[in-house]
Amino acid sequence: MKVQSQTKSQPAGYNPTVTVLDVPGVTANKPAEVVQPQDKATPAPSTFNKAPETLSAGRGAAQTAFAYAGTVQAAEAIAELPTLLKPIRYTDDELSWRYRSSTRSRVALELKGFTRDWQVHSPADIDDLLGMLTAELVNKYNHAKRDGIQTAEHQRRTAAAAKLAADYQVVANGHIQRHLLNKKFSGAEAQELLNMVADGKTQFARQMAGDGIDIPAIHAALGTDYRTAADAWAEQATASGHCSFSYTPLENPEAPVSASGTSFNMSVQPGGKWILSVWTDSGWYPVQASPAARAAALQERAEIDRMRNIQARMKPYIGEVFADELQY
Repeated sequence: MKVQSQTKSQPAGYNPTVTVLDVPGVTANKPAEVVQPQDKATPAPSTFNKAPETLSAGRGAAQTAFAYAGTVQAAEAIAELPTLLKPIRYTDDELSWRYRSSTRSRVALELKGFTRDWQVHSPADIDDLLGMLTAELVNKYNHAKRDGIQTAEHQRRTAAAAKLAADYQVVANGHIQRHLLNKKFSGAEAQELLNMVADGKTQFARQMAGDGIDIPAIHAALGTDYRTAADAWAEQATASGHCSFSYTPLENPEAPVSASGTSFNMSVQPGGKWILSVWTDSGWYPVQASPAARAAALQERAEIDRMRNIQARMKPYIGEVFADELQY
């Protein structure tokens, strides 16, 4: 920044006015006052001879630096120059990452090398360099914030998808247990037990139902239908999802969970598409599908059947809980 002054000879006692030119984007400072000649034994008092107190979080270091630069700019004598500016220091708890406190010395040393050839004769020189540095830091902050928002959104979507799958699993398990209840008891007896469950008499219903029937599962799924629930899940889904569920046959309590016809998988896709499959000796085998997914289910099943024919396998056992609605 240039300082304008009169250079022509003037009468004795004439004191020129010093004008500080404004720098675009930099807070203007007061014009420097002219220092009156004084006895060398009594130097002029310093206008800013102490470094500012360490700033706490929330107050700007850049503004402090420019205020300090304004004092330097206005100085006309050595005594008017302030002591060296001390950068603000935050505690570990005030930093977003604790490791930054330990790397501060290294960064400070690198900054000295980085600014070695950068000549500073005015606040504009400081502002220009800070413009590059702060743009880099702000962009890093922008990227970090973007990543944080995307991560939070991904976690939200994942949690929502997991809840939809878990909610459907409750409905499916209730349907399976109602099927087992109807298999174990006559129609009238099964209905009486269901009425007990609906009335909240789950303990008594459990005693009456005996082993092999999960009354709490029936109670949790009261008033639901596995097809309607699948439709609702597929309509709400924003990404593909699935859940698996299984049961232990009443006639074979020791049967493994992987036994054919006892494990099922419901897969959904956005747009009302769902496919219900049963576990067989060759993997998941589609048995039911929503209208929107029926063509895809038939194509998948045809490919499985083609491979089974090549391997000379019989039609897979699909169990008795869910009817086979994809026969062709």
